[in-house]
Amino acid sequence: MTVNSLAHRTTWLRSDLSDESLYCISSGAPAPKDVVDDLLSAEMTGKQRFARFVQERFVEKSVSFHAPIKQLRLKTFASLAKAVKLTGTQRKTKELVAERNIFGQLISLALKHNIDMEKVLSYPLGPVPWSLATADGSPAKTDKAKLMHQLEGQSHSVDVPPTGQVSYIIDGNALLHMQTALPNTFADLADNIYHQLPKVERVDFVTDTYQDLSIKASERLRRGTSKTYIIKGPLTKVPRDWKLFLSNNSNKTQLIRLLMSE
Repeated sequence: MTVNSLAHRTTWLRSDLSDESLYCISSGAPAPKDVVDDLLSAEMTGKQRFARFVQERFVEKSVSFHAPIKQLRLKTFASLAKAVKLTGTQRKTKELVAERNIFGQLISLALKHNIDMEKVLSYPLGPVPWSLATADGSPAKTDKAKLMHQLEGQSHSVDVPPTGQVSYIIDGNALLHMQTALPNTFADLADNIYHQLPKVERVDFVTDTYQDLSIKASERLRRGTSKTYIIKGPLTKVPRDWKLFLSNNSNKTQLIRLLMSE
């Protein structure tokens, strides 16, 4: 369990010990007194606030009904979590510590329940596979340009074939982001994009896919998104803030479908 994911995967239980402590199930750590007090008194505090709301705003009418309500800000297990940005060395240390702790737990469980160690060690020794996420819980990022440089280093110069035998693969999303002089309607936009394609026998216009449960989707969500724009047809007006329009996955999906139909 990483520190910044603690807030998202916590729950509590009352211990059978004499001190009646509350423990976080995911971390096994006891809660400090201020957190315990707020958790155990949350229901009573809420009822008291509700009674005061009714008395002041409906009975006495000493406070306006539309006056803002002050947030309680009660402490929970989420209050114990601290998001920490790790450097490369610190992240590696966290990964090693996580693997060491998980390995110790696996050994203990394997001996207790007579589990085959070869099967036990076939799983990642960490909260998540390090190929997907870092030790601080953030999605792992890959420099895609490195793959391009590797391919360039292994390629060789070739003669340019005749134009009639050339097939072009166009990065559709890159071409969409390059649009600056925007026309009034999406029909005119589709026409402009069509005339920007190379005049050869075959052109593959390739765009991204947008799956909700993916690393790419989580990265786009981290960057922020805009409101969904409804493209009713070719005569729909093109929004003026083009970059903001393209920051929404649904907008780009609708746009690509319209381009293909046009």
